[in-house]
Amino acid sequence: MPSTASTAIPTPDVKSPHRGSLLIDGAKQGGHESYRVTVQREDRYDILVGRDSLARLDELLAPVMKANDANSAVVITDNHVGPLYAELVMKRLSAAGVRAQCVVIPAGEPSKSVAQAQRLWDELRSRSVRRRTVLVALGGGVLCDLVGFAATTYLRGIPYVNIATSLMGQVDGAIGGKVGVDHSTGKNLIGGFYHPALVVIDPSYLATLPLAEVINGLAEVVKVALIGTPGLFEQLERLPMQQDWALDQPAPRHLIEGLGPIIPAAIGKKLEMLAPDPFEQDLRRLLNLGHSVGHGLEAATNYVRYRHGEAVAIGIATVTALSVGMRLASVDTLRRVLRLLRKLRLPVSVPDDLRAVVWNHLETARLVRNGRLLLVMPTAIDQCTIIDDITRSQYDTACQLVDQEAKACD
Repeated sequence: MPSTASTAIPTPDVKSPHRGSLLIDGAKQGGHESYRVTVQREDRYDILVGRDSLARLDELLAPVMKANDANSAVVITDNHVGPLYAELVMKRLSAAGVRAQCVVIPAGEPSKSVAQAQRLWDELRSRSVRRRTVLVALGGGVLCDLVGFAATTYLRGIPYVNIATSLMGQVDGAIGGKVGVDHSTGKNLIGGFYHPALVVIDPSYLATLPLAEVINGLAEVVKVALIGTPGLFEQLERLPMQQDWALDQPAPRHLIEGLGPIIPAAIGKKLEMLAPDPFEQDLRRLLNLGHSVGHGLEAATNYVRYRHGEAVAIGIATVTALSVGMRLASVDTLRRVLRLLRKLRLPVSVPDDLRAVVWNHLETARLVRNGRLLLVMPTAIDQCTIIDDITRSQYDTACQLVDQEAKACD
Protein backbone atom coordinates (compact mmCIF):
# COMPACT_ATOMS: atom_id res chain seq x y z
CA MET A 1 0.00 0.00 0.00
CA PRO A 2 1.24 3.54 -0.62
CA SER A 3 2.55 5.65 2.20
CA THR A 4 0.72 8.81 3.24
CA ALA A 5 1.61 12.07 4.89
CA SER A 6 0.04 10.95 8.16
CA THR A 7 2.09 9.96 11.17
CA ALA A 8 2.52 6.52 12.66
CA ILE A 9 -0.27 5.47 15.02
CA PRO A 10 0.60 5.59 18.74
CA THR A 11 -0.59 2.98 21.20
CA PRO A 12 -3.89 4.08 22.79
CA ASP A 13 -4.08 4.92 26.48
CA VAL A 14 -7.40 3.32 27.40
CA LYS A 15 -8.30 3.22 31.08
CA SER A 16 -12.06 2.81 31.20
CA PRO A 17 -13.97 3.62 28.01
CA HIS A 18 -17.42 3.74 29.66
CA ARG A 19 -17.88 5.03 33.20
CA GLY A 20 -20.95 6.29 34.99
CA SER A 21 -22.59 7.10 38.27
CA LEU A 22 -25.88 8.20 39.78
CA LEU A 23 -26.36 11.16 42.09
CA ILE A 24 -29.52 10.64 44.16
CA ASP A 25 -31.26 13.25 46.30
CA GLY A 26 -34.18 12.02 48.41
CA ALA A 27 -36.98 14.23 49.72
CA LYS A 28 -40.55 14.17 50.97
CA GLN A 29 -43.17 16.10 49.05
CA GLY A 30 -46.79 16.17 50.21
CA GLY A 31 -46.33 13.03 52.24
CA HIS A 32 -44.75 11.11 49.33
CA GLU A 33 -41.14 10.01 48.94
CA SER A 34 -39.41 11.43 45.86
CA TYR A 35 -35.98 11.08 44.35
CA ARG A 36 -34.09 13.39 42.04
CA VAL A 37 -31.73 11.20 39.99
CA THR A 38 -28.82 12.70 38.06
CA VAL A 39 -27.09 10.28 35.68
CA GLN A 40 -23.48 11.03 34.90
CA ARG A 41 -21.75 9.15 32.09
CA GLU A 42 -18.27 9.46 30.71
CA ASP A 43 -17.29 7.82 27.41
CA ARG A 44 -13.59 7.86 26.64
CA TYR A 45 -11.98 6.61 23.45
CA ASP A 46 -9.10 7.31 21.12
CA ILE A 47 -9.29 8.13 17.42
CA LEU A 48 -5.95 7.06 15.99
CA VAL A 49 -4.94 8.36 12.56
CA GLY A 50 -1.81 7.03 10.93
CA ARG A 51 -0.06 4.32 8.99
CA ASP A 52 0.46 0.59 9.52
CA SER A 53 -2.47 0.10 11.90
CA LEU A 54 -3.39 -3.43 10.83
CA ALA A 55 0.14 -4.69 11.34
CA ARG A 56 -0.04 -3.37 14.93
CA LEU A 57 -3.67 -4.16 15.60
CA ASP A 58 -2.91 -6.58 18.42
CA GLU A 59 -0.94 -3.87 20.19
CA LEU A 60 -3.60 -1.22 19.56
CA LEU A 61 -6.48 -3.39 20.75
CA ALA A 62 -4.75 -4.79 23.85
CA PRO A 63 -5.67 -1.82 26.11
CA VAL A 64 -9.28 -1.95 24.88
CA MET A 65 -9.57 -5.67 25.61
CA LYS A 66 -8.04 -5.18 29.06
CA ALA A 67 -10.27 -2.22 29.93
CA ASN A 68 -13.36 -4.23 29.01
CA ASP A 69 -12.11 -7.44 30.65
CA ALA A 70 -12.57 -9.12 27.26
CA ASN A 71 -10.81 -12.05 25.61
CA SER A 72 -13.13 -12.62 22.65
CA ALA A 73 -14.12 -10.58 19.60
CA VAL A 74 -16.35 -10.78 16.55
CA VAL A 75 -15.06 -9.07 13.42
CA ILE A 76 -17.93 -7.81 11.26
CA THR A 77 -17.07 -6.85 7.70
CA ASP A 78 -18.64 -6.88 4.24
CA ASN A 79 -18.03 -8.88 1.12
CA HIS A 80 -15.94 -6.09 -0.44
CA VAL A 81 -13.65 -5.29 2.48
CA GLY A 82 -13.45 -8.78 3.97
CA PRO A 83 -11.33 -10.34 1.22
CA LEU A 84 -8.82 -7.50 1.55
CA TYR A 85 -8.31 -7.22 5.30
CA ALA A 86 -10.27 -9.77 7.35
CA GLU A 87 -7.60 -12.49 7.35
CA LEU A 88 -4.93 -10.10 8.59
CA VAL A 89 -7.22 -8.71 11.30
CA MET A 90 -8.06 -12.23 12.48
CA LYS A 91 -4.36 -13.14 12.62
CA ARG A 92 -3.49 -10.06 14.69
CA LEU A 93 -6.33 -10.79 17.11
CA SER A 94 -5.14 -14.37 17.46
CA ALA A 95 -1.61 -13.11 18.09
CA ALA A 96 -3.01 -11.06 20.97
CA GLY A 97 -4.61 -14.14 22.50
CA VAL A 98 -8.11 -13.07 21.50
CA ARG A 99 -10.65 -15.69 20.44
CA ALA A 100 -12.02 -14.16 17.25
CA GLN A 101 -14.82 -15.02 14.84
CA CYS A 102 -15.77 -13.28 11.59
CA VAL A 103 -19.17 -12.35 10.16
CA VAL A 104 -19.49 -11.13 6.57
CA ILE A 105 -22.51 -9.13 5.39
CA PRO A 106 -23.43 -7.72 1.97
CA ALA A 107 -21.77 -4.40 1.12
CA GLY A 108 -23.81 -1.26 0.45
CA GLU A 109 -26.47 1.03 1.91
CA PRO A 110 -29.25 -1.62 1.78
CA SER A 111 -27.42 -3.45 4.60
CA LYS A 112 -27.99 -0.46 6.85
CA SER A 113 -31.44 -1.74 7.76
CA VAL A 114 -33.48 -3.24 10.60
CA ALA A 115 -33.61 -6.51 8.65
CA GLN A 116 -29.81 -6.72 8.49
CA ALA A 117 -29.56 -5.73 12.16
CA GLN A 118 -31.91 -8.62 12.97
CA ARG A 119 -29.70 -11.03 11.04
CA LEU A 120 -26.68 -9.66 12.87
CA TRP A 121 -28.36 -10.12 16.28
CA ASP A 122 -29.10 -13.71 15.26
CA GLU A 123 -25.45 -14.24 14.33
CA LEU A 124 -24.26 -12.83 17.64
CA ARG A 125 -26.66 -15.04 19.53
CA SER A 126 -25.60 -18.17 17.61
CA ARG A 127 -21.95 -17.37 18.36
CA SER A 128 -22.57 -16.99 22.11
CA VAL A 129 -21.54 -13.34 22.21
CA ARG A 130 -21.40 -12.04 25.79
CA ARG A 131 -21.40 -8.59 27.40
CA ARG A 132 -17.61 -8.60 27.40
CA THR A 133 -17.19 -9.61 23.76
CA VAL A 134 -15.82 -6.80 21.60
CA LEU A 135 -17.35 -6.20 18.17
CA VAL A 136 -14.88 -5.01 15.53
CA ALA A 137 -16.40 -3.09 12.63
CA LEU A 138 -14.09 -3.50 9.63
CA GLY A 139 -15.42 -1.41 6.76
CA GLY A 140 -16.87 1.92 5.70
CA GLY A 141 -19.48 4.27 7.09
CA VAL A 142 -22.45 1.96 6.51
CA LEU A 143 -20.76 -0.86 8.39
CA CYS A 144 -19.69 1.37 11.29
CA ASP A 145 -23.26 2.67 11.66
CA LEU A 146 -24.73 -0.83 11.56
CA VAL A 147 -22.23 -2.44 13.94
CA GLY A 148 -22.54 0.46 16.38
CA PHE A 149 -26.31 0.03 16.31
CA ALA A 150 -25.96 -3.71 16.95
CA ALA A 151 -23.51 -3.02 19.79
CA THR A 152 -25.79 -0.59 21.59
CA THR A 153 -28.87 -2.82 21.29
CA TYR A 154 -27.49 -6.33 21.84
CA LEU A 155 -27.43 -7.31 25.53
CA ARG A 156 -28.15 -3.62 26.28
CA GLY A 157 -24.74 -2.57 25.14
CA ILE A 158 -21.44 -4.28 24.33
CA PRO A 159 -18.12 -2.63 23.39
CA TYR A 160 -17.18 -2.08 19.77
CA VAL A 161 -14.22 -0.82 17.75
CA ASN A 162 -14.33 0.93 14.39
CA ILE A 163 -11.62 0.20 11.81
CA ALA A 164 -12.70 2.59 9.06
CA THR A 165 -11.57 1.56 5.60
CA SER A 166 -13.41 4.15 3.47
CA LEU A 167 -12.97 7.92 3.32
CA MET A 168 -16.65 8.38 4.24
CA GLY A 169 -16.12 6.21 7.30
CA GLN A 170 -12.88 7.91 8.28
CA VAL A 171 -14.16 11.49 8.21
CA ASP A 172 -17.76 10.84 9.23
CA GLY A 173 -19.30 7.44 9.98
CA ALA A 174 -16.69 6.04 12.37
CA ILE A 175 -16.44 9.07 14.65
CA GLY A 176 -18.86 10.93 16.89
CA GLY A 177 -20.82 8.00 18.29
CA LYS A 178 -23.91 8.28 16.06
CA VAL A 179 -25.18 4.81 15.23
CA GLY A 180 -28.27 3.65 13.42
CA VAL A 181 -30.05 2.17 10.44
CA ASP A 182 -32.35 3.48 7.75
CA HIS A 183 -36.13 3.17 7.60
CA SER A 184 -38.21 2.88 4.45
CA THR A 185 -39.46 6.44 5.05
CA GLY A 186 -36.14 8.07 5.80
CA LYS A 187 -32.43 7.80 6.46
CA ASN A 188 -31.02 7.21 9.96
CA LEU A 189 -34.47 7.23 11.56
CA ILE A 190 -33.66 4.38 13.94
CA GLY A 191 -30.59 4.65 16.13
CA GLY A 192 -28.91 6.46 18.97
CA PHE A 193 -25.62 7.64 20.43
CA TYR A 194 -23.16 4.99 21.53
CA HIS A 195 -19.46 5.69 21.38
CA PRO A 196 -16.88 3.11 20.31
CA ALA A 197 -14.06 1.95 22.53
CA LEU A 198 -11.52 2.81 19.80
CA VAL A 199 -11.40 4.17 16.25
CA VAL A 200 -8.54 3.24 13.94
CA ILE A 201 -8.02 5.24 10.74
CA ASP A 202 -5.28 4.50 8.23
CA PRO A 203 -5.38 6.63 5.04
CA SER A 204 -3.46 3.94 3.17
CA TYR A 205 -6.59 1.73 3.28
CA LEU A 206 -8.00 4.05 0.63
CA ALA A 207 -5.54 2.72 -1.94
CA THR A 208 -7.70 -0.39 -2.37
CA LEU A 209 -10.95 1.53 -2.81
CA PRO A 210 -12.51 2.24 -6.19
CA LEU A 211 -12.03 5.90 -7.05
CA ALA A 212 -15.82 6.38 -6.89
CA GLU A 213 -15.81 5.56 -3.17
CA VAL A 214 -13.02 8.05 -2.46
CA ILE A 215 -15.00 10.70 -4.34
CA ASN A 216 -18.05 9.78 -2.26
CA GLY A 217 -16.17 10.58 0.95
CA LEU A 218 -14.81 13.84 -0.43
CA ALA A 219 -18.32 15.34 -0.29
CA GLU A 220 -18.22 15.20 3.53
CA VAL A 221 -14.83 16.92 3.47
CA VAL A 222 -16.24 19.69 1.26
CA LYS A 223 -19.04 20.10 3.80
CA VAL A 224 -16.60 20.49 6.69
CA ALA A 225 -14.50 22.94 4.64
CA LEU A 226 -17.54 25.15 3.96
CA ILE A 227 -18.61 25.08 7.61
CA GLY A 228 -15.38 26.81 8.54
CA THR A 229 -12.04 25.02 8.42
CA PRO A 230 -9.49 27.64 7.31
CA GLY A 231 -7.49 26.54 4.28
CA LEU A 232 -9.26 23.20 3.81
CA PHE A 233 -11.33 24.35 0.82
CA GLU A 234 -8.15 25.53 -0.89
CA GLN A 235 -6.47 22.18 -0.17
CA LEU A 236 -9.38 20.43 -1.85
CA GLU A 237 -9.10 22.75 -4.84
CA ARG A 238 -5.47 21.66 -5.21
CA LEU A 239 -6.18 17.94 -5.02
CA PRO A 240 -5.22 16.09 -8.21
CA MET A 241 -8.28 14.75 -9.98
CA GLN A 242 -8.49 13.78 -13.62
CA GLN A 243 -11.84 13.46 -15.34
CA ASP A 244 -10.65 10.44 -17.33
CA TRP A 245 -9.61 8.34 -14.30
CA ALA A 246 -11.68 5.15 -14.19
CA LEU A 247 -14.20 5.29 -11.34
CA ASP A 248 -14.18 1.53 -10.82
CA GLN A 249 -10.39 1.33 -10.48
CA PRO A 250 -8.29 2.05 -7.35
CA ALA A 251 -7.64 5.71 -6.66
CA PRO A 252 -4.21 6.88 -7.93
CA ARG A 253 -1.41 6.98 -5.40
CA HIS A 254 -0.83 10.74 -5.55
CA LEU A 255 -4.51 11.40 -4.78
CA ILE A 256 -4.32 9.19 -1.68
CA GLU A 257 -1.11 10.92 -0.61
CA GLY A 258 -2.81 14.29 -1.03
CA LEU A 259 -5.51 13.19 1.42
CA GLY A 260 -2.94 12.56 4.18
CA PRO A 261 -3.21 16.01 5.84
CA ILE A 262 -6.84 16.53 4.79
CA ILE A 263 -8.27 13.59 6.75
CA PRO A 264 -7.12 14.66 10.25
CA ALA A 265 -8.16 18.26 9.50
CA ALA A 266 -11.68 17.11 8.62
CA ILE A 267 -11.87 14.87 11.69
CA GLY A 268 -10.67 17.64 13.97
CA LYS A 269 -13.28 20.08 12.66
CA LYS A 270 -16.11 17.57 13.05
CA LEU A 271 -15.09 16.85 16.64
CA GLU A 272 -14.88 20.57 17.34
CA MET A 273 -18.44 21.03 16.06
CA LEU A 274 -19.70 18.06 18.10
CA ALA A 275 -18.01 19.12 21.34
CA PRO A 276 -20.72 21.47 22.71
CA ASP A 277 -23.61 19.15 21.82
CA PRO A 278 -22.51 15.51 21.34
CA PHE A 279 -26.08 14.17 21.63
CA GLU A 280 -27.60 16.63 19.12
CA GLN A 281 -30.16 18.18 21.41
CA ASP A 282 -29.91 21.40 19.41
CA LEU A 283 -31.51 20.87 15.99
CA ARG A 284 -29.67 23.88 14.56
CA ARG A 285 -26.46 22.08 13.60
CA LEU A 286 -23.98 23.28 10.99
CA LEU A 287 -22.90 19.68 10.38
CA ASN A 288 -26.26 19.16 8.65
CA LEU A 289 -25.05 21.21 5.67
CA GLY A 290 -26.32 19.55 2.50
CA HIS A 291 -28.07 16.75 4.36
CA SER A 292 -31.68 17.94 4.30
CA VAL A 293 -31.78 17.86 0.51
CA GLY A 294 -29.32 14.96 0.37
CA HIS A 295 -31.35 12.70 2.65
CA GLY A 296 -34.49 13.54 0.68
CA LEU A 297 -32.74 12.61 -2.55
CA GLU A 298 -31.53 9.29 -1.12
CA ALA A 299 -34.97 8.39 0.21
CA ALA A 300 -36.63 9.42 -3.06
CA THR A 301 -34.43 6.92 -4.92
CA ASN A 302 -34.62 4.10 -2.34
CA TYR A 303 -30.93 4.52 -1.39
CA VAL A 304 -29.69 2.84 -4.57
CA ARG A 305 -29.26 5.60 -7.16
CA TYR A 306 -26.91 7.88 -5.23
CA ARG A 307 -24.11 7.23 -2.80
CA HIS A 308 -24.49 9.26 0.39
CA GLY A 309 -21.71 11.67 -0.55
CA GLU A 310 -23.17 12.23 -4.00
CA ALA A 311 -26.53 13.14 -2.48
CA VAL A 312 -24.85 15.47 0.04
CA ALA A 313 -22.94 17.17 -2.78
CA ILE A 314 -26.22 17.91 -4.58
CA GLY A 315 -27.60 19.18 -1.28
CA ILE A 316 -24.61 21.48 -0.79
CA ALA A 317 -24.99 22.93 -4.29
CA THR A 318 -28.74 23.43 -3.81
CA VAL A 319 -28.52 25.25 -0.46
CA THR A 320 -25.65 27.42 -1.75
CA ALA A 321 -27.91 28.47 -4.63
CA LEU A 322 -30.70 29.10 -2.11
CA SER A 323 -28.28 31.30 -0.19
CA VAL A 324 -27.59 33.29 -3.37
CA GLY A 325 -31.31 33.69 -4.01
CA MET A 326 -31.79 35.03 -0.48
CA ARG A 327 -28.86 37.45 -0.93
CA LEU A 328 -26.83 35.71 1.77
CA ALA A 329 -24.04 34.64 -0.58
CA SER A 330 -22.60 35.88 -3.84
CA VAL A 331 -22.87 34.19 -7.21
CA ASP A 332 -19.07 33.94 -7.16
CA THR A 333 -19.29 31.78 -4.02
CA LEU A 334 -21.78 29.48 -5.74
CA ARG A 335 -19.57 29.22 -8.81
CA ARG A 336 -16.54 28.35 -6.73
CA VAL A 337 -18.47 25.65 -4.85
CA LEU A 338 -19.79 24.21 -8.11
CA ARG A 339 -16.34 24.23 -9.70
CA LEU A 340 -14.88 22.28 -6.78
CA LEU A 341 -17.70 19.73 -6.68
CA ARG A 342 -17.47 19.17 -10.42
CA LYS A 343 -13.68 18.95 -10.28
CA LEU A 344 -14.08 16.24 -7.64
CA ARG A 345 -16.53 14.54 -10.04
CA LEU A 346 -19.49 14.92 -7.71
CA PRO A 347 -23.01 15.62 -9.02
CA VAL A 348 -24.57 19.00 -8.29
CA SER A 349 -28.13 19.05 -9.66
CA VAL A 350 -31.44 17.64 -8.42
CA PRO A 351 -32.82 15.89 -11.53
CA ASP A 352 -36.00 17.43 -12.92
CA ASP A 353 -38.00 14.26 -12.34
CA LEU A 354 -37.04 14.15 -8.65
CA ARG A 355 -37.51 17.79 -7.63
CA ALA A 356 -41.10 17.40 -6.45
CA VAL A 357 -40.36 14.17 -4.58
CA VAL A 358 -37.35 15.70 -2.82
CA TRP A 359 -39.49 18.70 -1.85
CA ASN A 360 -42.01 16.34 -0.29
CA HIS A 361 -39.22 14.82 1.79
CA LEU A 362 -38.22 18.32 2.90
CA GLU A 363 -41.81 18.85 4.04
CA THR A 364 -41.53 15.67 6.12
CA ALA A 365 -38.25 16.93 7.62
CA ARG A 366 -40.02 20.16 8.57
CA LEU A 367 -42.50 18.19 10.64
CA VAL A 368 -39.73 16.28 12.40
CA ARG A 369 -38.03 19.58 13.25
CA ASN A 370 -41.05 21.15 14.90
CA GLY A 371 -42.27 22.98 11.82
CA ARG A 372 -38.93 24.40 10.67
CA LEU A 373 -36.49 23.13 8.06
CA LEU A 374 -33.44 24.71 9.73
CA LEU A 375 -31.37 24.73 6.56
CA VAL A 376 -27.62 25.36 6.80
CA MET A 377 -26.64 27.99 4.21
CA PRO A 378 -23.11 28.86 3.07
CA THR A 379 -22.63 32.62 3.07
CA ALA A 380 -19.00 32.49 1.91
CA ILE A 381 -16.23 29.94 1.61
CA ASP A 382 -15.78 28.59 5.18
CA GLN A 383 -18.77 30.52 6.61
CA CYS A 384 -22.37 29.33 7.12
CA THR A 385 -25.58 30.44 8.74
CA ILE A 386 -28.90 28.70 9.49
CA ILE A 387 -32.32 29.84 8.30
CA ASP A 388 -35.64 28.53 9.56
CA ASP A 389 -37.49 27.82 6.34
CA ILE A 390 -37.85 28.22 2.58
CA THR A 391 -40.73 28.23 0.12
CA ARG A 392 -41.31 25.84 -2.76
CA SER A 393 -40.69 28.73 -5.16
CA GLN A 394 -37.29 29.46 -3.60
CA TYR A 395 -36.37 25.78 -3.82
CA ASP A 396 -37.34 25.52 -7.50
CA THR A 397 -35.45 28.71 -8.33
CA ALA A 398 -32.35 27.37 -6.58
CA CYS A 399 -32.49 24.10 -8.53
CA GLN A 400 -32.71 26.08 -11.78
CA LEU A 401 -29.81 28.33 -10.74
CA VAL A 402 -27.57 25.32 -10.05
CA ASP A 403 -28.33 23.94 -13.51
CA GLN A 404 -27.60 27.29 -15.11
CA GLU A 405 -24.33 27.95 -13.29
CA ALA A 406 -23.11 24.36 -13.61
CA LYS A 407 -23.33 24.69 -17.40
CA ALA A 408 -21.36 27.93 -17.20
CA CYS A 409 -18.61 26.08 -15.30
CA ASP A 410 -18.05 23.63 -18.16
